[in-house]
Amino acid sequence: MYYASGTSLLRFPESGVVVTRELIDQGVQKLDPDAEPVKDQVPILGLLQSKGNDIVNGQGTATSASTVHPGRVVVYGDSNCLDSSHLQKGTLLK
Repeated sequence: MYYASGTSLLRFPESGVVVTRELIDQGVQKLDPDAEPVKDQVPILGLLQSKGNDIVNGQGTATSASTVHPGRVVVYGDSNCLDSSHLQKGTLLK
């Protein structure tokens, strides 16, 4: 997968799946072009399948006020894959 730029995941539920990739820190390259590239394993994608009423609130008990429906959550740190704005060139207004 191509990861142009973006942010990494700070935290994600333990029951989910987190995908990491080795990325090069371009900030270090800009500050010191002679430095060795810094490569880190960075969490960039999180996948979670909830099980509905198995979700628990902060006290560790099942929520009872309302029914919680199952669903899926996907978090990806690079939004360029979702839009085409990075493919357009800016035009000057006169």
